[in-house]
Amino acid sequence: MEPVFNFVEMFERSIGLKEPWKVTRAEFDEKDKSVHVYIEAKKTSKYPCPECHKMCKRYDNEDEERIWRHADVVLYPCYIHCRRPRVECGEHGIKVTDAPWSRKGSRNTLLFEGYAMMLAQMSTFEEARKAFVNVNIN
Repeated sequence: MEPVFNFVEMFERSIGLKEPWKVTRAEFDEKDKSVHVYIEAKKTSKYPCPECHKMCKRYDNEDEERIWRHADVVLYPCYIHCRRPRVECGEHGIKVTDAPWSRKGSRNTLLFEGYAMMLAQMSTFEEARKAFVNVNIN
């Protein structure tokens, strides 16, 4: 087992982040009793076009910050925040890249979805629903 030396590293590992993606900060919101993790993508890197997967030059970031539900952290809901890069593809024009931590179009991380599927198999629908009371986000 490899040691974790800080929370940023712990989040990067739990989300499965690799270069050029990085966690810039993580915060606990005392009011909402939730954890918020902020991710940025390196500005000088190339990213795959979401249509053809060809590596393309970064154009800018998407306009609005997107939020994904992640697995709980010490029983507190956790949310991933990111403005994903947009790329300029010669064939498809300017497109927002896919987030490597989620399925295309999903508002949940892969780790959260895996946990939700496991919970759904092991409990009733009502018990699973109650476990995810705080799932709805903007």
